[in-house]
Amino acid sequence: MTYFYIKHIIGWILLLFGVSLIVFTLLVSYNIFTGKTLSPQIFVIEEAPIEEEKEIMEIEDPVQKMIFEEIFKTGQISNIFPAESMNMMMNLISFSIFAFIFLFGGGQIAGIGVRIITIKQQ
Repeated sequence: MTYFYIKHIIGWILLLFGVSLIVFTLLVSYNIFTGKTLSPQIFVIEEAPIEEEKEIMEIEDPVQKMIFEEIFKTGQISNIFPAESMNMMMNLISFSIFAFIFLFGGGQIAGIGVRIITIKQQ
């Protein structure tokens, strides 16, 4: 009889832990996606210097050479697609995957708790 109550208490603990894990993950995700907090910085992309002259010399087609000079030599590519946006996008994608894992795990833990709670006394 006491074994049944111990299992029942463990079931409630698992249920509350799973639900709290889900709620915590949702709150953190909400704060990140509304801009209240920054996403975890997992990826840090640094701009590498481009060896412009060497790469331009290797291009034989004059049209490609002109396009390369206009885009890379003048720095126009950083205006079109800044490195910070790539960094932020990769960090948000990685955080979303991490949050999904936490939500899934919380759901599984809560499910185990519910199954333990619903076990009939023998």
